[in-house]
Amino acid sequence: MVTQSGEQAALVIHEVSEAEVVADLKHWRTNIWPRHWPENVRMISANGLSLIGLDDEGNAYLNGKRLYTARRFAWQERVIAGLLALAAVGGAR
Repeated sequence: MVTQSGEQAALVIHEVSEAEVVADLKHWRTNIWPRHWPENVRMISANGLSLIGLDDEGNAYLNGKRLYTARRFAWQERVIAGLLALAAVGGAR
């Protein structure tokens, strides 16, 4: 491997035990990941970011499959909207 200044640099690879990986994951899970995330949700790695894409309309894709988001009102919001609609119709008479 060669650095930007043209110097030769050594690439050091060492073996990591399973216990070290588990300890590192526990550290990330307790200290770095957002606490409000469910246990089965993981961060995306740099390699995983290459699976995400956008089209010209701003739609998101993951590994070529379109991601859909639900845009529904909560029941309280629907009740308020219904009451406002009734008030608007009643007020127009």
